[in-house]
Amino acid sequence: MKSTDEILFRLAQTRIPAADAERIRAWVSGGPDWPGVLRLARVNRLTAGFFHGLDRLALLADVPREARDSLEADYRRIVVDTEVYLDELAGLAAELREREIPFAVVRGPALGAALYGNVYLRPFSDLDLLIRKGDLPVARAVAAARGYGALPGALPDGYFARHHLHVRLTRPSRNVRLELHWALDHPFTLYTIDYAGLLQRVERRPIHDAALPVLCAEDRLLTLCLHLVKHGPFLAGWLAEQDVAALLLRARLGVWLLDVRECLRSSEALDWALIRERARAWGLEGVVTACLQAVARVYASPAPEGWGAGTHGATDGKAVRDGLGFVHRRLCALQLAALRGDRPPGRLARVLFGLRQDAVFRPVRAIDLLRFLVPPPAFMRRRYRAGAAAVLLYPVHAAYALFRIFANLAAFLGFKILAWKGIDRGGGRLIFVRGYRQIREGRHPDEAAGHREDRE
Repeated sequence: MKSTDEILFRLAQTRIPAADAERIRAWVSGGPDWPGVLRLARVNRLTAGFFHGLDRLALLADVPREARDSLEADYRRIVVDTEVYLDELAGLAAELREREIPFAVVRGPALGAALYGNVYLRPFSDLDLLIRKGDLPVARAVAAARGYGALPGALPDGYFARHHLHVRLTRPSRNVRLELHWALDHPFTLYTIDYAGLLQRVERRPIHDAALPVLCAEDRLLTLCLHLVKHGPFLAGWLAEQDVAALLLRARLGVWLLDVRECLRSSEALDWALIRERARAWGLEGVVTACLQAVARVYASPAPEGWGAGTHGATDGKAVRDGLGFVHRRLCALQLAALRGDRPPGRLARVLFGLRQDAVFRPVRAIDLLRFLVPPPAFMRRRYRAGAAAVLLYPVHAAYALFRIFANLAAFLGFKILAWKGIDRGGGRLIFVRGYRQIREGRHPDEAAGHREDRE
């Protein structure tokens, strides 16, 4: 299986080196388990690149007829779905521009245009737009006018606006989904990302028939690494394993690793000094290092200079230092066992690593809440810009963190209780705990207390 895992990654590349091409030809002639390979490609969103790679190497004729027909049908579906999404994107972009709302297209079609040379080679299942948080009401109204509404079973917009990183919407008449982001990870992480800077540095890139704003090359790499680790929080712990490629595919992280790979191979020159500077300022050095090393392992290629093994907390050292090492290692081991099939995933594993669709949160990431309560000094200096005096702010930060976590839990439980009782969640003001008000339109007690979200 190791060979198949590696071949799948190599075949999905936009440019296939000659040595890889020979290995792929030998693999195809060896008669792999095509149904299993296609299932793995589908769940990792690598089908388009896989099909395109076989076509470029003139190997489609060597694929069994049933598997070839399945691949062609998958690719046709991707083309049709992408056309629908591109039409939606053009309409949304025009209306946001008309209202002078700054935005950037992240991932999906932006990557297809910038990295893959073809929007159909980077499948996606929703549109991701980064906006300013203050523009959310207007952007939400624009989407609503186009027929977008909340996903069935999701918590109200007010919950996400206060406690999350995006609002997820759907337009059932066209079977499309939209995510309006004001952040790229939840507010309880130790990242200090400059979202205003991301929007100020956007570049216009032709996407299908329109020039649309996308992230610049350096910001693109940083945010792609962040997204990969967001979905694979134990990636750094996998780097010591021999089956990294298999683990990534079984965790369904394939397309996000490929994104980082294509970003590194893009014709756009990357300013590595700038990447290091922003990674340090945003608390992403360990994240970027883990992702670059994962790419190096899977593709047997050297990591960029200065980002090799043993640098910038590429292993689990961070977890060890902050006192959560034991918990972190146990969770990592539990996920490894589940991914490898060493034992059937029990209820605990399914709960911890599964995504709660109502709150869009993986319970395993609750470990971030503990780190946020008592963060390392480096985070305190970055967040509060207070230098050595930042340590004096620990009591204030801990009180704020506790309040935020408690408010989040109170809102979540309150809405779940209302849903269980069949009460309309959209009807006005709900008070669950004295001093805490959850209002669907987005007013919150933190704002009255002077806490600002733009520091995240």
